[in-house]
Amino acid sequence: MKMRILLHAVLTGLLVSLSFAALAQEDNKTDGAQKAALWIQANGRSILGEADLQNMRFPDQAIAQAVFEQNVIKIKQDEKVQLKVEIIEPDGDILDVTNDAAIAYQALSPWTLTVSDSGLVAPATDAGMRVGIGDASVLIAFDTPAMAGWNKVFFKVVR
Repeated sequence: MKMRILLHAVLTGLLVSLSFAALAQEDNKTDGAQKAALWIQANGRSILGEADLQNMRFPDQAIAQAVFEQNVIKIKQDEKVQLKVEIIEPDGDILDVTNDAAIAYQALSPWTLTVSDSGLVAPATDAGMRVGIGDASVLIAFDTPAMAGWNKVFFKVVR
């Protein structure tokens, strides 16, 4: 089990690194863009993603693990989850960018789950057969000349 989790972490890390390299290249095109935090909700529940968690400090590993696990979105094979993405504008207004043209969603484990252009997440299927079981994540990026930000949310697909 630990080996499978480690392999998943390594593969996810590679995919994330490749995705962030692409984002970094895009960042060079939008010099001067204000960095923005993306706030994520899943079916109405606020979720802390990787961009949020990496800036938090915990007194010990057990508490860090508990906070992480509370923010993993559990989804059954026959369910779908609608993500909602909000961004804080420079003037303090909160803007829903879920369906904005500047938002992009990417399933980092497309064999486990899929995500639509509108942020609808569903377990992956193959010719009607359910194949999506396990841990997965979705990278969310927002990029305009004025603001840019990212977050990554974690899922556990169960039977």
